[in-house]
Amino acid sequence: MSGRSEVAALPSSAALRAFLLDGVAPVGLTDILRAFGRPVRDKARLKAILHDMALSGALLDLPAARLKHP
Repeated sequence: MSGRSEVAALPSSAALRAFLLDGVAPVGLTDILRAFGRPVRDKARLKAILHDMALSGALLDLPAARLKHP
């Protein structure tokens, strides 16, 4: 067997939204990945998920400046 039994998925949009609504301190992509125990190599995939969430309006009610700008 290989060393990797299964590739863990990124958190769902609902889990990301709950995480972002729960706090008030600014967080960046790396902070979010760390909170969910994901490696930095998932940064592009996370960015795409957050972009889709922003386009759908799911991030409109976040606390001010919750997401750090790159």
